[in-house]
Amino acid sequence: MKRLHPGHKNPEIPDTILESLAQIGGRVAIDALTDVVIGERPFPEETVRMAVAVLKLEGQNRKALDPAGRGRLLRRLAVLPLDSGCLEPVLRSLEGSPIREGSALIGRIARRRELPGHIRVAAVNALGGATDRSLLRQFVASVINEPNGEVVDAILLLSARRSVPVPREWLEPAITKANDKVKLRKLLPAYLLTLSGLHGPEFADSVSFLNLRIAEALSGTSGNGPPFPDVWEQAMLQGRPKAEWLKPETWRLAMDKLAGLATRPDAMIASHARLAACLAGLVRTGEAAKALRGALAALLNTKGAKKGEWESVSSALANRLADIAPGELLALPGKITDAVLRSRALERGWIVRANRIIDAEGHEIASARKPEPVSLMSDADDPRDIGGQLPEAARRVFLSYWLMVREDGPCQPGDTLPHIHATAAANWTDEEDRDTSYLRGLFPEVFPSFETWKKTLNRIARRFKDQPAVLARLDRLGLRRRQKS
Repeated sequence: MKRLHPGHKNPEIPDTILESLAQIGGRVAIDALTDVVIGERPFPEETVRMAVAVLKLEGQNRKALDPAGRGRLLRRLAVLPLDSGCLEPVLRSLEGSPIREGSALIGRIARRRELPGHIRVAAVNALGGATDRSLLRQFVASVINEPNGEVVDAILLLSARRSVPVPREWLEPAITKANDKVKLRKLLPAYLLTLSGLHGPEFADSVSFLNLRIAEALSGTSGNGPPFPDVWEQAMLQGRPKAEWLKPETWRLAMDKLAGLATRPDAMIASHARLAACLAGLVRTGEAAKALRGALAALLNTKGAKKGEWESVSSALANRLADIAPGELLALPGKITDAVLRSRALERGWIVRANRIIDAEGHEIASARKPEPVSLMSDADDPRDIGGQLPEAARRVFLSYWLMVREDGPCQPGDTLPHIHATAAANWTDEEDRDTSYLRGLFPEVFPSFETWKKTLNRIARRFKDQPAVLARLDRLGLRRRQKS
């Protein structure tokens, strides 16, 4: 410590001395390091920062800062004036250490709005070691009235680190208004954590909010700002939400996206496809495995310039298949699927053979089987649930439109409305056409005129403007695109 003095000619010497003290440990060494932090003698800023860093270092399964040193820092913190230059170094030295006595003091410093933001953030980070859960819950709840963005971000990090829920009434408006990825990345994990602790009507309302936001991200239809599907994908993968949090309509929308990816990979947005794959991986069903396999098979067969752009999507699909049906990957050999299987083999101790996967004890986990044919249309194309939300007259017009543009119908979703209407009217009068009985069941007396039919379809598209999942399905049928144009 005699050699650790201000103005040392060799700037590396103080750093080496401080690191050595942390490694040596013991009462004298730790007291010497805390002397630097609390300002027993004046030291350059860089030396103080280094002392803080080495006190937080872990070695031999312990931190350099021991309980006695922690107590000394807390006692000094209690008497420091708020304008002291030692305030921040002391708080930063306490970060990561368990704190019983003194957590209330740190919480009061974190709430002092007259202090600079960086000092308050240091106090919030130090609270991460508080053992008083009640104090942590009260402090995290104070985010509702916090005006400082830096402090808000630190509170969100504290919430995630200590699994303390953030008030839902603050989170939901913040998520709705978030217009940048960085902010949303901090908000979504907090919301998933909060949702896991809710019950009853509040839980149901939160699930509805979550599904609406996911549907917006999948469809790209958010009216409040960019939906950022890649951020949602990351949050869902890290937060591991429960399958029952997904509503059937959100699940169907994800299946519809994967079905569209299987038929027209070039028309799908990569981030939407990855999010759909993530949602499919939450629900461990044969239908999910089939949809993932069909989309992955289509991408693996993609040729030309687009192939490189879809590698991240192929990897996402393969990883979700490895989660719910690893045997499916055995039937889809390739660089991406082989890499995923190798990674899982290392993580889980699998032994991957040509036609089966076994664990370390020789038990079969999965085997290759002949792939079933993949449907090019998902159940999301069934119009009955949309029609059920419409008045009777509108329902009949919508079903007549769908009958014409369905997968095996006489028209395509891209055809003009006059052409689709003319085809439907002709089928209504044709005694031998297969669609006649259905159309006459909808319109027993007369088929509607083109103007009435068109206006009704436009009203239907506008009716669902706040339901992104339905709008995405109308897009697929070609109906919403007509309304927008």
